[in-house]
Amino acid sequence: MTLQPTSRFYQTLYFAAVITYLVLILFGAKEFHIWAQIESLRDAGVALNFETVYAHPHGMRYMLVSPVYLIADLLHVAPNQIFSVVVVMMCAIISVSLANAIALFQKVKDIWAIRFFIFLFFASLSLFMNGRLIFGFAAYSLMIYSVFLFGKESADNKNYFCASCLTSLAILFSSISSGVAISFFIISLSPMFVLLVSSFRKRVRTKFYIAIYTIGLFLLYTPIIYDLVNKNLAFFGEGYAAILSMTQHGTLNGFH
Repeated sequence: MTLQPTSRFYQTLYFAAVITYLVLILFGAKEFHIWAQIESLRDAGVALNFETVYAHPHGMRYMLVSPVYLIADLLHVAPNQIFSVVVVMMCAIISVSLANAIALFQKVKDIWAIRFFIFLFFASLSLFMNGRLIFGFAAYSLMIYSVFLFGKESADNKNYFCASCLTSLAILFSSISSGVAISFFIISLSPMFVLLVSSFRKRVRTKFYIAIYTIGLFLLYTPIIYDLVNKNLAFFGEGYAAILSMTQHGTLNGFH
């Protein structure tokens, strides 16, 4: 990724926008709330372990949000305030990931300008959300960036390692809701399979082992997805209408 020299104007605007959103959060002008299922697990004192993650339908998202409670306890603040700060961080992750993905294949005059406008868009969009869908957008943006890194012809071992880490993080973020997790799992399997087959045909050793690692992550995640699908089928029923409702549950419910 070769970036052109940049002025500090958009870089300053970017950080000013992030700080402004954080100030609004800290002063209570906007707050995102941890959803009731996770609060009930926390209140019930459910232990976070292997069994909880794999056996409980909310286990993965409980693990995802658990650092929020830890930080809140350390700082003696409300968990929702920390969760709100994390949502701002997700907006920043989306802006950096998508801007960097664009810069991989397109000559960019000022990458901070792209980051600024992407952040502004998703920050504005998040004002009408409950916070969960932003995690889904972050998951997809990280996956897009990782696929572009992995598929770049001039990529080296550092790029492959970075792509694998981004994929792992994307899978974790996608667990924020069952609808997002299921859709992310299905959509992301396709490019991962294509990359694996491509690496095998080209007999590129590094790419092949990185692809195996990535597919392994998805295989480990399959039992969780299987349970989520069964849970949703039990709730929504079967057939096309049920699948549509299941998808809308993970997408439209992200808005107030």
